[in-house]
Amino acid sequence: MLVKLVQIRKRPPAVGTNTLVGVRGQVRRDGLVAIRGELWQARSQDDEPLEAGDEVEVAGVEGLELLVRPAHEPAPV
Repeated sequence: MLVKLVQIRKRPPAVGTNTLVGVRGQVRRDGLVAIRGELWQARSQDDEPLEAGDEVEVAGVEGLELLVRPAHEPAPV
């Protein structure tokens, strides 16, 4: 029982915007990225323009805006 409690305490939080880091999405339009069925304001972490249809990966979160980078490999099906 004690071992399980220690394991649970060491896990990262499973709620909040931090759970988006590493998740892939697709640029829709005007800096909006679709991730898990939701549209998020996003900008490229290296200030590259985001083109509609680009596959991106979340690199970080600043407030309610996602920092994204290009996803180099196709997303798993």
